[in-house]
Amino acid sequence: MSEFQHALDSLLAIVSDSSRIAQELRPAAVTLCQKLEHATMDEKNDGIRRIAGHLLESDLNTSSLLTVCCGAIIENGGDPLPLAEPLTTRLPGVLSQAANFAEQCEQLAESQDADQAEPSDENPVKRFGDDVAQKLPQAAKAWAVTESYGMGAIAALAHSKAVRKQFQESDLLGAVAALARFHPEMHYVNMLLDVLDDEPLLVLHPESGKGFRLRMSGIADNFQLHTLLADLLIGPESVGQLPGERPPQPAIDAARDQPVNPEYDTVYGPFNLSNWPALNPDGTLGPAGDHSGLWIWNEGRPADILPFEGTRVVLLEAPPYERGWQAGRVFPGMVAELVHEATLSREEVADLLTRMGQAPRP
Repeated sequence: MSEFQHALDSLLAIVSDSSRIAQELRPAAVTLCQKLEHATMDEKNDGIRRIAGHLLESDLNTSSLLTVCCGAIIENGGDPLPLAEPLTTRLPGVLSQAANFAEQCEQLAESQDADQAEPSDENPVKRFGDDVAQKLPQAAKAWAVTESYGMGAIAALAHSKAVRKQFQESDLLGAVAALARFHPEMHYVNMLLDVLDDEPLLVLHPESGKGFRLRMSGIADNFQLHTLLADLLIGPESVGQLPGERPPQPAIDAARDQPVNPEYDTVYGPFNLSNWPALNPDGTLGPAGDHSGLWIWNEGRPADILPFEGTRVVLLEAPPYERGWQAGRVFPGMVAELVHEATLSREEVADLLTRMGQAPRP
């Protein structure tokens, strides 16, 4: 028996003996994570399956700590999928209670600050969590384990399209969205639930009359999308052969699936990205400053991009000023894909631009 298997058996023996949990569970979890380095892939996957089998039946503290263990195994190459079903089953209730707890704290803060000339900017949960916990002890317990559940969920979501799909089809969306503004882990879970996978993307460059049908997956924000568009479409060797300066290859790789190279840690945007309603009625795109309200900001997400006839559309033009950003990905474990599927004819592009220019604005 390997050291990892021994640590796993010890952990689960403690889980099965309630008299040992309080004193022994956390040290056993630490030991398990320390033994991951030498575990085989089969051992890691077996570990996730066995641990995930206890997430629904265990108390909140135990279940959330076991979720952290699963997250650690996933970050070391384990299969995230066994974590999806127990988390999508258990978390809707837990996170709804946690959201209620945070909202009650916020309401109390607003009530206290109503007559103040300068309301406090301190976190309302930090200010009034103890008071609300006396009235809502179960909700307070749910809030207390949200970080641990969030850590495991982030690992699973970042590493698997299938897990993202299962979460996106669950009852979790409302509770996660409600918690996102209160809790950093839920902010990132919410970002991951917004990620589009196998999503068609229509990219048009009105100035050149070129257009491309792409498909994207695993892209967390538009900084990342912008970088990958530049890789795919700029330069004589590219699919698009558009003018501009491509980011350095290490910066492109960091937007896809590689660590950030410190020597190439900044990307300068070669494009300005806009939503399709920025087009003039004749299908042309005027000066960028004239339609700034319809820019696709790098700080946004691909899910924010407006669709035309069911497909999200990006209009490309030269940048009105220099923009730079940190190379890399919000979620290092999530592999990004931006794939070229078709190049449109000039006639197809002209027809699309005309129809978009004349279409009612959303």
